[in-house]
Amino acid sequence: MTDDSATQDRIFAALTNSAEHPDVKRVDTHAASVFLEGRRALKIKRAVQFPFLDYSTLAKRKAACEEEMRINRPLAPQIYHRVVAITEEPDGSFKVDGQGRPVEYAVDMSRFDESRTLDHLAKAGALDAALASAAADAIAASHAAAIRAEGEAWVSSIPALIDGNSHGLRAGGHFDAGDIEKLGRASHEAFLRVRPLLAERGGKGFVRRCHGDLHLANIVLIEDRPVLFDAIEFDAQMATVDVVYDLAFTLMDLLHHDQPGAANIVLNRYLAATPTDNLDALSALPLFMSIRAAIRAQVALARLKPPHSDDPGILDQAQRYFDLARMLIHPPAPRLIAVGGLSGTGKTVLAQALAPVVAPPPGAVVLRS
Repeated sequence: MTDDSATQDRIFAALTNSAEHPDVKRVDTHAASVFLEGRRALKIKRAVQFPFLDYSTLAKRKAACEEEMRINRPLAPQIYHRVVAITEEPDGSFKVDGQGRPVEYAVDMSRFDESRTLDHLAKAGALDAALASAAADAIAASHAAAIRAEGEAWVSSIPALIDGNSHGLRAGGHFDAGDIEKLGRASHEAFLRVRPLLAERGGKGFVRRCHGDLHLANIVLIEDRPVLFDAIEFDAQMATVDVVYDLAFTLMDLLHHDQPGAANIVLNRYLAATPTDNLDALSALPLFMSIRAAIRAQVALARLKPPHSDDPGILDQAQRYFDLARMLIHPPAPRLIAVGGLSGTGKTVLAQALAPVVAPPPGAVVLRS
């Protein structure tokens, strides 16, 4: 164990000391530990190093906390407040924002109702049209404010992203190798078809520093408004993508959570609120959603470690994401469906009802004459 890890263990023990913190709840991820107490949440980067992030030193963890604030506070000022030092006092105790020597840093946040994230709401029932529209508006607003970036690096990174998915899925050891190979091959073929379009979109400013991780668990309802949080801060390149690839994560996850109606509303509302050139990106949407589904399958497989090695729920989730990735990469040919009739006969209502069930997912774009 490194010195930083040993110090963190002492800090974590102090923050969960039942005498001083009787109601604290600790939530761990692979890269952070969050301490929930009352209306406050403290998020501490763990002293770890992975191929995609490095929090191994105090200076790097402080910088990561500051970057998390910089990226997320504009999206969620209700949640993100400041970076605070955790200090070691002369008597050896630890204090949050104390007067002693800083030995750790944390993101100081407001705690929210965890049952109000969109993944929990989706599991509880259908997401209504108003919520889906509001989510689309929040995503569109985040993209409008996002900083533009040069697009060549993003487009060039996609083959490696596809190969990384294949490697991770094989390493998971639970899926058929032939199915993984077919998914990878179909993904590369799809990329070659849309590469000129993606390069053109990069030149037009559609590649931006986006949220990067817009699955449903990272969107929460606060005062009945969807709020995006927990955007990627540890790798700017990973989050610098085509805006429709960012949107694709939400659309894919809505499909995974059996919310095709909401997915279709999000798609249509987003397209209506953003430049018409985004219509051209629909040809890349099956590839984008498939890549996102494969990523989520890997994330689920990574959770299949002790004590969850045989958890059927986690494996089922991974399998469903993998199956979704395989389905999305093979979209059927597009169709045009015309709805005619006199004024007031319900043409729009019918079109909106049909749109979610028109293949490929997430359904048809509703056009008006």
